[in-house]
Amino acid sequence: MNSEKTKEQCIAEMNARRERRIAKRKQQERLIEEGVLCGFSLTYHGACAQVAVPHTGRKDARCDEHKDIMCTNCGNRASHECDYIGMLVCGFPLCKDCSHPHRKRVK
Repeated sequence: MNSEKTKEQCIAEMNARRERRIAKRKQQERLIEEGVLCGFSLTYHGACAQVAVPHTGRKDARCDEHKDIMCTNCGNRASHECDYIGMLVCGFPLCKDCSHPHRKRVK
């Protein structure tokens, strides 16, 4: 009986932690939409989520670190990093309309 109660408590705690993570992620997404937080997408990390300076109230607001980063292909403002994995992650800055070509190795 005691072990079942402990199991139920563990499940309840796990569910509570999951709900807190979901609520935190939704709040972060809302703040990015409002332009309060930086929405630059870092490869395999998600949104930067630092405070956007200056607060512009736009979805594409950026922090000091990412405000001047331009797309490698077209020169427009970058929105994310290339997530191609070769030996390392590419990480080149890209805008939402561009993709980054990678050469395949020929044997």
